[in-house]
Amino acid sequence: MPKTKETEQKAWRSPGSIRKYVLELRQKNTRTSLTLSDSIAKLHALGQEPESFLRGLGVSEIDYRVLAAVPKLLARHRIALKDQRVDFDTLKALVEVGMRSRAKALRQITKGIPVDAEGVRAMEAEYQDRKTSAAAKVYALGRDRLKNALMERVQQQEAQFLESAATLLDEMRRFADEPGNMPRVRDSIIHKSGELLIIFESLFGSEIVPVEDWEILGSKDKLAKQYAQAHYALTELAAGHFHDTLPVIDPKDFRGPSPIYEAALTRWTALDSVAFLSGVAPPPAPAKQKITRAVQRLGAIELCAGIGGQALGIQSAGFKLLGLYEKDETAVQTIAVNRPSWQPTQCDIREDGDKLLRDIAERLRTFSDDPSYRVDLIAAALPWRAWDGHGQGLSDPDDLLGTAKGIIEKLRPKSFFFEVPKEFEEARYLKDFNTLTSFFARLGYHTEIFRPHFPDFGIPQARGKIYLIGIQKRLAAKLKLPAMELKDTRGEQPKSSKKLHRRRTLEDILDKVVFAGRTRKRIGAPGKEQFMFDKWAENWTETYGKKTEVPDLSRGLNNFRKPKAARTLAPEIRADGTKRRGPKPKEPVAATVENGGPYLPEGFWETWQACGFNIRDRLEKLPGRDGTQRSLIPITPQVLKALQGYPMSWHLVGSKDEQINHVCEATPPVIALAIARAIYAALNSKINDSFISAALAINADAPETRLVEVTTGDNEILKRWIRLPPSPLSAILNGTEVELKHGKAWNYGIRANRGELTKYLREEDVGPDYDDEDDHYYDGRDEHEFPEDDDHGQECEPVEKPLLGTDAASLVRRLL
Repeated sequence: MPKTKETEQKAWRSPGSIRKYVLELRQKNTRTSLTLSDSIAKLHALGQEPESFLRGLGVSEIDYRVLAAVPKLLARHRIALKDQRVDFDTLKALVEVGMRSRAKALRQITKGIPVDAEGVRAMEAEYQDRKTSAAAKVYALGRDRLKNALMERVQQQEAQFLESAATLLDEMRRFADEPGNMPRVRDSIIHKSGELLIIFESLFGSEIVPVEDWEILGSKDKLAKQYAQAHYALTELAAGHFHDTLPVIDPKDFRGPSPIYEAALTRWTALDSVAFLSGVAPPPAPAKQKITRAVQRLGAIELCAGIGGQALGIQSAGFKLLGLYEKDETAVQTIAVNRPSWQPTQCDIREDGDKLLRDIAERLRTFSDDPSYRVDLIAAALPWRAWDGHGQGLSDPDDLLGTAKGIIEKLRPKSFFFEVPKEFEEARYLKDFNTLTSFFARLGYHTEIFRPHFPDFGIPQARGKIYLIGIQKRLAAKLKLPAMELKDTRGEQPKSSKKLHRRRTLEDILDKVVFAGRTRKRIGAPGKEQFMFDKWAENWTETYGKKTEVPDLSRGLNNFRKPKAARTLAPEIRADGTKRRGPKPKEPVAATVENGGPYLPEGFWETWQACGFNIRDRLEKLPGRDGTQRSLIPITPQVLKALQGYPMSWHLVGSKDEQINHVCEATPPVIALAIARAIYAALNSKINDSFISAALAINADAPETRLVEVTTGDNEILKRWIRLPPSPLSAILNGTEVELKHGKAWNYGIRANRGELTKYLREEDVGPDYDDEDDHYYDGRDEHEFPEDDDHGQECEPVEKPLLGTDAASLVRRLL
């Protein structure tokens, strides 16, 4: 039997042993608290800032303040605190109370008199009571009595208001259910709504919000929208503006120019508004809700953007990308080909620092009219080799983390996160780590380290990357780091776990990329090439398909024919400047170039071979069903994109080696999405749902460009990227200004119902036999009122055939 279990069993044999055992545990607790407070004091003496580090380990802000104050306020009484086994709550009370109450409590503790947290606070209350004069006490009692009287009156008015609203709601329901009693019930509704309207305006004012502005108001303040609708309902009911049915506004009757946005508007009824006033809860939402994307009201800047993977995740989280900056020209071209609307800029953030700050300032002014606006998020996938164990950290010439630190100091964003290697936390970089966290703490940021297990997020790699996340201290408590809830695949699961995420296997990820031509259900005998391809796909998936992890793509796979010179390991130095004792670390073994292939570290090929890949075979695209005998999957940009979680529609630019290098160095979009979604939830005080797999879906929009072939006068065929016209559905799919579009659709519909604007023709208005060959619908303008269509007398030939169905009438017909 282990000694610990034997000791615990002896401790519970008698009341005396139980008492002794509990007292020992309390003494250990006191000793632990005091030791932790001493450690904080030592770190402060070395010039470090341990708050962010301890906050990242789960120590709350209040507990940290208590531990930091114990050495200053209670240092002379350490022995007495240990002997009396003072718990942490009592230590907190001793720190919080005034000097006199603290001294009185410590005297009792020194004499051996037991004191707990409630006793310390009672001493403080007694001291404050003695210090207060009789006149001040009478004044305080009178103020409390007045407050209670006002509160009682408010509660009576609230009960009266709710009762009147409930009575009106019952009458309205009778009006809707009993047509025979309409005249009598209608008079009762008019009378009761008039009485309730007087009370409502005395509480909330008589200012009326126009009906056409409800949706715009709701995009800023949903509660204000509800009160505006309730005020309108009471006004209409009290005026008797209803006959057979209660007041209602149905967006189906709008007939505006934006049917797509009108379909998303909610029907309003006076019955629902009165139910809101009466405190009746709305019907419960369905158990399974669709994950909706956040509206892009928060701005983000990305440094060292690469080929746009991290930006893709940030945009999918709901941020609007205000600027992307990258040094590599090919990487910038890759982003520009896929998302020209992001307007990427080629910029070296170290060499072009002043130009970078000026450009960001201009973009911020364009994004927000508020001159005091600070960007909400700055992100960067920084070069990591200065921190890979061989580099020199902040003093390395290739380091950009120090440059990013300076940008954070000048721009002061609300939050930031940087991708760094896992060696960033090792002891050899402890001094630089403490320097950075202390610097950010002085700027007012709380920093944490996010260590994702990448297979949990659908990225089957043992990636050696972590993320330094910073957020303003006032928002630190709202930041919840993302974590996936995974299924246990070892057996049958209960019903409650069916919604949990499951790790994706290599077969899941590569099935539609590598094995797209695989025949699963054969009709007749397949050809020889098809048979060999199907057999290879079946053998590969059975042998390697169930694996959920491959090596890190950025650690060796992107090295080519020129091996880098072997670098010695950086010395491991503690925070106090002393070197680490122990055996000298081994020098890295230089690898060789085999058969003219790419440079590979020793044993690297075998590791990838065990995962089913031939990393020496690097191709521009996967081979088809050509009858070739194969066993392993070659390395292609398409395969690497799938392993990194990129959409297959994401185009790559450059040579084969450049594409492979860029994808290997890229940040998986889903990781950036998980972090950005957690930050978005903290900035907007919302619940972080990044543990749900549906919330981590990358927003793979339709491509903004297309590759076309152009024939020159010399019959030479050139390939060019052209930008496509925006889709009418793109704003809805992106979540960009959706609420503003809804507000405009509502405004137009209300005014069209009043006759102020023209209603548009719909298919249901003309019937199914309507012929649209000669479709000239009237949009309210005369023939001469087309200033936006004026081409200033120039003859223009369209470069590309315009999209069909961009006008409202034909678009609706095609949707229907």
